[in-house]
Amino acid sequence: MVATDGHRLAMIDRKIDGSVPEKGAILPRKGLMEAKKLLESGDVPDEDAVTLWIDGSIAKIVRGHAELFMRLIEGDFPDYRQVIPKSSKAKISLSRADFLHALGCASVVSSERAKGVRISVKSGVLEVQASNPDLGEGSYETEIAYNGDELSIGFNGRYLIEALTAMGDGDRVEFLASDDVSPGILRPEGDDSYCYVVMPMRL
Repeated sequence: MVATDGHRLAMIDRKIDGSVPEKGAILPRKGLMEAKKLLESGDVPDEDAVTLWIDGSIAKIVRGHAELFMRLIEGDFPDYRQVIPKSSKAKISLSRADFLHALGCASVVSSERAKGVRISVKSGVLEVQASNPDLGEGSYETEIAYNGDELSIGFNGRYLIEALTAMGDGDRVEFLASDDVSPGILRPEGDDSYCYVVMPMRL
C-alpha cells in the first residue's frame, strides 16, 4: 500500500493471501478513514480475519458481520518508485522515542504555518533546531549511532512526528539522507517493509 500527498510518501509491503488487480486499486481517503474505524472497533474479536475485495470500481472490506463498501478512484497512481531514493550518503540509527522528543521540543517554536525544523547531524549527535521571529529559537540534541560527514537539512517537523508515531512502539529507527535538496527516508530499524519518504524544505 502506498499513499502520497506530493510532499511525503508512505509505503508498506506485506505478504497476503489472495491476489490483487494487476494495476492495483486507488482507495479514497474518506473510505480508508472509515475502514480504520472498522478495523479498530472492539465489537469484533481481534482474531477474526479481515477480507478486502476489489470488484470493478468497488472495494469491500469485511470484518465479522460488518461490511464496508467504497467506490475506487479512477485514474493512474503516480510512479511512486521514482520518488524513493535508491541510495543515501548518510544512514543514521537512533532511538525513536528520543527523535520524537527532540522534534516535539524544537517544534514548539517552529512557524505555525510551515512547521519547519532543521536537522543537523555530526559524529554521535543529532540536533533539531527551529526558529520563529515572534517566539525565538529552540534546539535539542540527542545521541545517535553515526560517524559520517556532517549534514544539515530542513524538513516539516509535523511530517516527521506523524511518521514516527505511525511506526508504533519500536525502539529504534533509521533516518537516511544525502543532502539538503534530496528526500529523506525514515523506517523502523531492521524492517525494510515500511518506508516513509519526506521532501526537504528550504529554511
